[in-house]
Amino acid sequence: MKKSLLGTLLILAALLCLCTGSAAAECVEHTINCTDPTTCTYCGATVADSSAVSIIHDFYAFTLDAQYCQVRCHNCDWTAEVQEHRTYCDMGTTCSSCEAEGVIIEEDNVYHYHEYVDLGTQHQQVCPRCDYKGEPEDHETVCTNSPDFCWICGLYGVTITAENIIHNGQYVSVGAQHQYQCLYCDYKEDELSDHFAYCNAPTTCALCYATGLTIPNDHIYHRTYYTNLGTQHQALCANCDYKEEAEEHRVYCNTPTVCSICKVTGLTVSADDLYHYGSYVDLGTQHQGQCNYCDYKTEAVDHYVYCTDQSSCYACGATGFEITWENRYCRGPITFLSYTETDDTFSCAACGETYTEPHNFDEDGKCACGYAKPTVVPGDTSGDGVTDMRDALRLLRSIAGWDVEINDKAADVNGDGSVDMRDALRLLRYIAGWDVTLN
Repeated sequence: MKKSLLGTLLILAALLCLCTGSAAAECVEHTINCTDPTTCTYCGATVADSSAVSIIHDFYAFTLDAQYCQVRCHNCDWTAEVQEHRTYCDMGTTCSSCEAEGVIIEEDNVYHYHEYVDLGTQHQQVCPRCDYKGEPEDHETVCTNSPDFCWICGLYGVTITAENIIHNGQYVSVGAQHQYQCLYCDYKEDELSDHFAYCNAPTTCALCYATGLTIPNDHIYHRTYYTNLGTQHQALCANCDYKEEAEEHRVYCNTPTVCSICKVTGLTVSADDLYHYGSYVDLGTQHQGQCNYCDYKTEAVDHYVYCTDQSSCYACGATGFEITWENRYCRGPITFLSYTETDDTFSCAACGETYTEPHNFDEDGKCACGYAKPTVVPGDTSGDGVTDMRDALRLLRSIAGWDVEINDKAADVNGDGSVDMRDALRLLRYIAGWDVTLN
């Protein structure tokens, strides 16, 4: 297993290298082995900056604990991201990566042997060693095959729709864009796409190889590597002066001195800035994230479900808790239906339910649905759009207990949250031309 994985990695690296002949200058992207970091494995060129090229490692899987393992290199200190144990359905609790026995393996990390059964225009993967069944998938073929042969499941005599016929073609330049066209039939993609290039060949499209192009900066790609900036790291291009925004190191609690992104070591990171590997633990009506390597815990939050699967909590898998509109979320797509003065009404395509939510106003008092808060004119107690003596009279009558309606927001002209004689006095002074403002 380990040797075959290494062989696959070597093949992929060889494809990336793309040497055309023996000349080192023609190697598009050098690849080195970690045991010889100064020489390209495929073209023999001397590599000055090993951080800017692809690196081949002789790797193995190392057991960290009962739930996690990690791929490491035999020859250097390179490590991959920590991963959960995984296995096959007939291996029980033995990890197929690191071969540790009696480990914790989540259901999503159990692999199956498979064979296919025909379901009309689809096929389904079933495991001959357990009762596992995969999701039905469409039959597919390539245009050079028999039109009733599915190249995924290997079955003949199946029904394959036109959109599931795969074509072997190339991109052809069409003005400022290019189009994918099949080499073996008259198929062409309906949509054209923009040219793009790499910074070391900015006038040549990387897909259709058209030359002499003027390609905008947002369609220019870069070969980046990370450099350490102390408390941060930054991605730099190996071929030009392109730089990405510097960002903080990402350090996990189980390797508290090593950045998981740029791999720099010797860091000092406060406990509050560490990242954690963990899972959610059921606490009854709530769940909590707890780290597998230290005593870090998140705040406990309520269980929640999505409308398409209300059998268990989406985060922790807990069952038996009450489901309400507060902890039930719609998967969507969500369609806006209508609005009132207080609410918007939506419909979920996944479950068919309709629901309402209060308006979400922006700084200008407008909601995305189109509804806007009514405009309040300070002092306009009658709501006719102007502020005059009639408003002052109406306010005085309201304060005196008369049965008149006023706009309380407009009447509170001093902005203290209540409507009384002080507001009436300020309003009268404003109408009389005094130098006062109305809130």
